[in-house]
Amino acid sequence: MHNGIEALADGFVMFDTRDRLIVSNARYREMYGFSEEMVHYGTPFSEYVKVGDYHPMQLSNSADEMAWIANRIESRRSGGSLDIEQHLTDGRVIKVSDRRMQDGCYVGLYVDVTELSHAKAAAEAASEAKTNFMGVLSHELRTPLTVILGVARIAKNPRLLKSSKTLLAAIEDGNTDPAEIKIMMEEMFDQFSNLMDRTIQSGDHLLYLINEMLDIAKIESGSLTVESAAHDIATIVDPVAIQLKTLSQKKGLSFEVIRDTGQVYADKVRTQQILFNLVGNAIKFTESGHVKLKVTANQDNVLFEVSDSGPGIGQSDIESIFDVFFQVDSSATRKAGGTGMGLAISRNLAELQGGSLTVESTAGVGSSFTLSLPSAKPRVPS
Repeated sequence: MHNGIEALADGFVMFDTRDRLIVSNARYREMYGFSEEMVHYGTPFSEYVKVGDYHPMQLSNSADEMAWIANRIESRRSGGSLDIEQHLTDGRVIKVSDRRMQDGCYVGLYVDVTELSHAKAAAEAASEAKTNFMGVLSHELRTPLTVILGVARIAKNPRLLKSSKTLLAAIEDGNTDPAEIKIMMEEMFDQFSNLMDRTIQSGDHLLYLINEMLDIAKIESGSLTVESAAHDIATIVDPVAIQLKTLSQKKGLSFEVIRDTGQVYADKVRTQQILFNLVGNAIKFTESGHVKLKVTANQDNVLFEVSDSGPGIGQSDIESIFDVFFQVDSSATRKAGGTGMGLAISRNLAELQGGSLTVESTAGVGSSFTLSLPSAKPRVPS
């Protein structure tokens, strides 16, 4: 019997009717860090509770700890079977199954379920993240579609436009000066042009969302590719700066671009995609202050640093922001727009180009994202 108990991969222990130790195996002692001296026949269960390292990590002081110990001992004396998960102070999770036998003795089996527990927590977090993501994505897709369909319905009935009604009334009147008719026609054409501009913008936004989803699908299947070549830094950075400067001005933000000259070995389109995402996010989430894009070239790498004076990111979320479907605050994302996929795509694109994407941030102060790419084509070992 002793050899069989010692052969178990899980912890095993038995106490008598007075809750004194009868037998335990090495795995049980190892789980809780009990010394050989204290694990002997007749040791009361209460002694193990006092020195074990499985006291709840949320206990704030010794008084809370003593109360918890007293409650644990009392519940064992008055109760029967027990099935609980113990979260040890070192992060391990132990599944405890205590059973009272017919003669009043206790037998317990202790199973280390740390990996299973962490995997379950990760799966639940991923499921929640995907649920939030689907809510945000459905909102993001509906917005441009609503605009496109609305404009299409108006274009289907152009006579309902105010400018069209005014023009038709003037023509039917027969006394309107031709020059005024021409002005009314121009106004009508301008109104149609504005409607088409809104349709194009919404269509571009919809295409962007679809391309993001396709990129995520390629990342998960391992089929996303890049085509790197030598490019002048200016040809990559300047178009991004020009397009996003207008967006920063609309929010009243200071947008500064500082860049070195030189070349970078990268996929031009994909690198611009990363920069559009990083700078766009900085502008989107920064309500006041500044956004800066600084490009520094050295012998080995080109560093694209995007910094802002925005809300920053808490340390608990600092690495998770690069996970697919993760959003620090889905409500904030919904308010500002976006799906939350951009950073996951950007880091993957950076790594595919032989580079990296990192972040430093302080909540309430701001964030700084650094994209590092090789300055020249990496040498292939001969």
